[in-house]
Amino acid sequence: MLATVGAWAQPSVSVVNDSAGCLSKHISEAIRFQIEELTVSGPINGMDVKLIEQIVQRKKTKKDGERLTRRVDLSGAQIVDGKGTKAGVLPSKMFSGCEALEELVLPPDLTAIGDGAFYGCEHVARIDIPSTVVSIGGNAFAGCIMLETIQLPDGLTELGRNAFDFCGSLKDVVIPASVKRMGSNVFRECGQLERVSIECEIKTLPASTFEKCAALKEVKLPESLTEIDDDAFMGCSTLASIELPDITKLGSSAFEECVSLESITIPTSIKRIGSSAFKGCMSLTSVVLPISLERLDAHAFEDCKSLRSVEINCFLKELENDLFMGCSSLSEINIPNTVRKLGNSCFEQCASITEMELPHAVSEVGSSCFKGCSGLESLKMGNSVKKIGGGALAQCSALQELTIGAGAPPKIEKSSLKGMNLSTCVLYVNRGAKQLYKADKVWSQFKKIETESKE
Repeated sequence: MLATVGAWAQPSVSVVNDSAGCLSKHISEAIRFQIEELTVSGPINGMDVKLIEQIVQRKKTKKDGERLTRRVDLSGAQIVDGKGTKAGVLPSKMFSGCEALEELVLPPDLTAIGDGAFYGCEHVARIDIPSTVVSIGGNAFAGCIMLETIQLPDGLTELGRNAFDFCGSLKDVVIPASVKRMGSNVFRECGQLERVSIECEIKTLPASTFEKCAALKEVKLPESLTEIDDDAFMGCSTLASIELPDITKLGSSAFEECVSLESITIPTSIKRIGSSAFKGCMSLTSVVLPISLERLDAHAFEDCKSLRSVEINCFLKELENDLFMGCSSLSEINIPNTVRKLGNSCFEQCASITEMELPHAVSEVGSSCFKGCSGLESLKMGNSVKKIGGGALAQCSALQELTIGAGAPPKIEKSSLKGMNLSTCVLYVNRGAKQLYKADKVWSQFKKIETESKE
């Protein structure tokens, strides 16, 4: 053992471990907690790792003369097989919670970094990952809030879940072509991450990969991608545009609260858009839903305040609950003839819609469906409508013409008409059905019930 005074003007200890498991013989108990810089060379196993953990994982000093370890150099060390270690694998949680650690040099022949190996190393700004590493475990660098740069080696094949979760200073990432597996939440809440290039040929972008990466501006997705999982870009509030490859599924909340997203081209390969996929995308202005789309889940475009036009080219059977709720700028939308049901609050608070004609196949209008559509002046329902939910037309104060094609009055609740001007709004019904509507307890509230629509 060679003990010197390092450049930091604090005690540094350099050890050559001649045999695995013997590190404790070279570092006496008297100096273990006085080491600010530690350099270890030679073979180390589980017993040696435990001693290193004992030295570096302390969060505070207890006696005069004690110091917290700020620098560890393992560039001359080799991790070998032993109790608690596998050759070439940095053990799980080895440096977990080392809040004082500022600089770390890894063994050059590592093949894997274990789960949580550097979890919570809050002051480490840079870690050079050896080119030999093929696997990075779950939570390996999670909570390394000062980590600014990371270069993933070209031979890397696996990125564990939460690997860089909460790395708040990380700015640029390139995921190399060699990666075959990625876990969820890998870069979640990397608040300063601006640019990402995914060069590997993965098929699924896992859940919450970039969730709450508020500074993210540029993303390059691989052409191999067929699915973007739940919450993948949720809360990426700076992301203004993104080019989607030929995916077939967009997960729930995939782009929720991407408030700067102005435009997006939904690929013609898409089959399903999950719930709340674009909820709260405040800058999105127009959407075209291609013929390939088979399912559009609830809340998908809720609170897209700038959304003006929606073109639906697919054959949906239902517009789900809250689908366009709060889209206050929406003025142009076509509803496919295949639609049979409008869900609850589907168009609630869509104040810019002035007229709408529902397909004849629609048999049910959900509760609060058009509630608060304060600009709606004309609404036509076909001859299949049988049920209109509670509050469906509530607060439609500008409605002047309501046309119902059904011969038998649809089932309706009194609350459905609350806030309408029933003295001026004209209800148009089929010939021969006028008396049926006048006899109905709710429909009879209209002061004007006519049998021909105004030209």
